[in-house]
Amino acid sequence: MKLIVQGKLIIVGGDTKSLDDLHTKEFQKFSNEQVDKFKNSTFYVNELFIYFIQNSLALQYFIREQKINEIELKKPNSNLYFLVLDAAKKSGVQVRENFRSYKLKRRSLFYFELVSSFIYLIFLMIKIPKSGELKESKELTIVRTESFKSKLGKIGYDYLYENPFTKNSVYSFFNRSSRLVWVLKSFIKSCQQYAKLLDLMNGYVGVNAMYLVQEFYGKRLVHTNLYFYLLKNIIARNKPVVLNTGNNLDRYAFVEEYLAKENNIKLVCIPHGLEYGFKLPKCFTGDIFYATSENAVKYLNKMYNTDKFVFNKSVIKSIFSKEFKLCQTVSGKKIVYFSEPREPWVNHEIISALIPLLSKNNLNLTLKLHPKDKRSDYLMYNIEILDNIENAIVNSICISRKSTILLEAIYNNSAACAILLNRKDETLFYSFPSLQDAKINVTNSIEGLYNWINKHYQKTT
Repeated sequence: MKLIVQGKLIIVGGDTKSLDDLHTKEFQKFSNEQVDKFKNSTFYVNELFIYFIQNSLALQYFIREQKINEIELKKPNSNLYFLVLDAAKKSGVQVRENFRSYKLKRRSLFYFELVSSFIYLIFLMIKIPKSGELKESKELTIVRTESFKSKLGKIGYDYLYENPFTKNSVYSFFNRSSRLVWVLKSFIKSCQQYAKLLDLMNGYVGVNAMYLVQEFYGKRLVHTNLYFYLLKNIIARNKPVVLNTGNNLDRYAFVEEYLAKENNIKLVCIPHGLEYGFKLPKCFTGDIFYATSENAVKYLNKMYNTDKFVFNKSVIKSIFSKEFKLCQTVSGKKIVYFSEPREPWVNHEIISALIPLLSKNNLNLTLKLHPKDKRSDYLMYNIEILDNIENAIVNSICISRKSTILLEAIYNNSAACAILLNRKDETLFYSFPSLQDAKINVTNSIEGLYNWINKHYQKTT
């Protein structure tokens, strides 16, 4: 059987798939059986697995199951190109390729990004003035993203803001000379880590994996290590006994875990999104991890043989609850479809089929677009598009494919239904244990979705 890689597509016998389509239930079972081979002591352990290793395994599994004996590359996406080369070699399959220019371009760009990020961070550290003093506190919370910042505001946590692009960031508590020394150390440490990452990925994936590492980490390594030195110095000054974080599995999470263990600090992870249900080489970070549902607690504690995952309803409810902006009566309950940026054609399939069905009962569909979706792509439906998340998710009938929105809906007095029209959406939906809540309805057809909406709407009017 011949496999053709064209752009981002994988074509076998006329059947076209994306790389994500290869992450089936069967593959995830296989992945969970292999995952322990990829555990390492770097800060990047889980990122390497999620972004590169697991995709390589998926390709190897697919090649084996489909009995592929030849691979042809037709202007492939560069990342897929490198993954296919290594997966094919590990599978003993011949590849026809002539895109060696990808490699030279990727290597040159890496060194440019590594050095330019170093220089840019030096500029930012000089730009931030020294102001104020770091207050001593036994409980320390560092925020790196706006979304986590908004969550902490709801549960009343004080925090320090790590953002090198603003003058009011936590960097301002330290003098410029100290910050510049940290950046220099970070650059040296990044070069050392790069060599380690190449060695690991060569063994895990193959020789071409170096180009994947270069593309992803070129502009990220120095900042990661700067965060290490920043947090190390904050801990030295503050001497906290508790560190709260919203980083759960990425490189920043394991920087925090390393320093917390080194200083005998209790690390508490506050959720930043849904927890993956497939196994990672290293368990989610934290001595205590506030999971987003009771289902997730049971599932993750069993999978990782731990008891650190806990469910605190008041914390989770505070995080997910939205303030209701407009007054709606029960009879005015909205039927809202929440779009997803991936595979937008599935959104259109659902919307275009649902509108005429609802119109039979004089019901209207309302749309809430994902921030990455374009409003112009949905104007042809002539339906209301909500800009405000609060008005969309509070006291509504909420529909989505496989999103955190489904969980948020049940914390905001709304009904929730997942519509899973294809195998990929179904696989991804069931890979998040928190979405397996009994309050979230699941259907595999437009007709089933319509019947659920009609039945539920009648109950509330």
